[in-house]
Amino acid sequence: MTEHPAQITDALPEHWPTAPAAEPVRPWWLPWPIAVLAAPLLWILPKRMGPHFAAVRWPGIIAAHLLWTLYGVACICLGVTAPQYSWIAWFGRESADIPAYAQMTFSQTARAPVAQVVWELCREASFGGGWGTPGFPEIGSVVDLLLWVAVVAGTEISLVIPALLLMPYIAAGERTRQLLIRSIKITLLSTTVVFPVSLVLQCAVIWINPSFDDGVSFTLVTALGCVWFCWVWIRAGMRYPGPAEGPGWEPRKALCENCGYSLTGQQVSGRCPECGRPVSYSLPSSRHPTPMAAARDRVAAVTAFLLTYLAVLVKGDFFKRIAVHAEFEASRRFAIWSSIVFVPLAILITVLCIRPTAEWEEITVNLPLGSSRELLESICMSAATWAFTTIGLLLILGGTVLACTWFGWKPIRPRAVVVFFWSVWLTPLYAAVCAATVIVMVMSRSDALARCVDLGRFGNIEWFILLAPVPFIILLVPTLLLSARRLLQGSRQTRFANA
Repeated sequence: MTEHPAQITDALPEHWPTAPAAEPVRPWWLPWPIAVLAAPLLWILPKRMGPHFAAVRWPGIIAAHLLWTLYGVACICLGVTAPQYSWIAWFGRESADIPAYAQMTFSQTARAPVAQVVWELCREASFGGGWGTPGFPEIGSVVDLLLWVAVVAGTEISLVIPALLLMPYIAAGERTRQLLIRSIKITLLSTTVVFPVSLVLQCAVIWINPSFDDGVSFTLVTALGCVWFCWVWIRAGMRYPGPAEGPGWEPRKALCENCGYSLTGQQVSGRCPECGRPVSYSLPSSRHPTPMAAARDRVAAVTAFLLTYLAVLVKGDFFKRIAVHAEFEASRRFAIWSSIVFVPLAILITVLCIRPTAEWEEITVNLPLGSSRELLESICMSAATWAFTTIGLLLILGGTVLACTWFGWKPIRPRAVVVFFWSVWLTPLYAAVCAATVIVMVMSRSDALARCVDLGRFGNIEWFILLAPVPFIILLVPTLLLSARRLLQGSRQTRFANA
């Protein structure tokens, strides 16, 4: 029987004893026609149904994706161009605020989105018989059709990009190839939320647009769809369906955490033969859970989040003391929380940068005196900006994990732990950009800096053009270098982590 790391007092074993990991979920066998029809279950129960849908074979994945996604896009087109024939208008046909469209049957309403798309395409095309045959489309129409096909194909291919960037959030320890395949499957399945989002858009067009601007409601619904997609995606990938094979389930050798030298057979009281570091520093018991991982309830999780946030910024040995292999779920939760919490601060700083000093005071004074419509539109646009910024931060973090992995720091999960905790450094970076922007805006309004200076044969040039890059160089470059240094330092400190 292998001795527990905390109880090892003599020679070190060849492999560290690993804590019992969560067993992979045994997926249900879903025939692809059932998987296509049962896709709505994924929208409301993604964590429960995610592993079972991810195990569906490719024909079912592709069929569900094409059916629900394309039909949802058609419903969006119908809601924008002819909302009176949409599903929401049909369900609300008995309402006093909706015109009576009771002549349309259920079947007609179901066919209306596809018919509207075909009608719009035919109306743009010219069927005047350009080749001398009545009813045959002209060459221009064929080219337009090919362009539409190319756009659809390009959109489908581009779905691989979010699948790649979000891949670190669902890494379970399997090999990268299996992880990529599972990520693409979940992406294709998660895009089916376009259909319920189209119903929300139809509600907005019919009931909200009379009070709001069309662009505001469309932007808000689009942000809602993106948030729903990410929520379904991450929740669906939390449980891994598949064999326990890959780097996450392989036994970890006893290595020196400083140089990676094998410590098998070395005494706990001795030193590493390669670098001279004490063996006791490399014991798994020398690493401890972060406050985020140790929190047991939601109230404690808030305090733990703040403590972990400060520890990452202040402590230079933060990554040298955390139990890397057991922190993946906590680090993922920390990254999501940090992306959500930092966004209001980012929005506030952005508003202050765009509308500084007197203009900001004018906005704060006039906003309460404005109409309720203007106030609600401002709230909706702020919420949409919040959603898009949060998703952007999550994608940036996922891309950073992949960059670290591709540069030789493998596997994905330990690197994801480092990057997810390192995400707090996005706040100083963004603050530096905003501070430099404020300085540049103040400089641009200075009369003294607006004077032209004679530079001889180079002609006249404003001081502003010469001095504008200076605030960014002074504020952004040191912050960027410091954050990059901490990221590299954390990667080195966890490269041979045993805990």
